[in-house]
Amino acid sequence: MVRSASPTYNSGMDRDALRRFIASPHRTWRWREAPDDPDHYRAVETSDEGLRWYAWSHLPGEDGPYDEVRQSFAEFETKGPPWDVPIETHSALHKWLLNYLRAKR
Repeated sequence: MVRSASPTYNSGMDRDALRRFIASPHRTWRWREAPDDPDHYRAVETSDEGLRWYAWSHLPGEDGPYDEVRQSFAEFETKGPPWDVPIETHSALHKWLLNYLRAKR
């Protein structure tokens, strides 16, 4: 039996927004605060303005971002991240930043 897609399946998707997201040079890195805690993680997002660092909780009553810090690219390069970051994330972010700034020249 062949099923056709539901007429509402694609109706809510903003395909232009999806294309912009895919084409964007920006990235988000996430890591767990503790290996055995699936409800909390930390993240860093890039934007044209700089970096957004935050923690996230999936627990009821806590759900959403907290401990948010905004940081310029220059501040990241001179001071480093605002809290401990896995070395793989730090290296990937540093490499991304070098490529991003080089492409903007």
